Amino acid sequence: DGNAQDFTIALHDAEDDLVIQTTATIGYDPHVVIQNDGNVGIGTASPDGILHISTASSGTITPLAAADDTKACSLDNQYC
Repeated sequence: DGNAQDFTIALHDAEDDLVIQTTATIGYDPHVVIQNDGNVGIGTASPDGILHISTASSGTITPLAAADDTKACSLDNQYC
């Protein structure tokens, strides 16, 4: 459609977090944040754990983790 969306990848100095966002103000409404403690947030600026995915509307998230031996893991399986 000819309309490009600008993305910003930046270090949020106050928080020492890496953010990917579509706004010019760093740390405001990031799409992805990697916090200085290693937690990753998608759709949230404040992840509650190692991986925190949030959406404004309901939807489906299908987790799948595979080790090198291609054995699948689920969220409730602590050992893969």
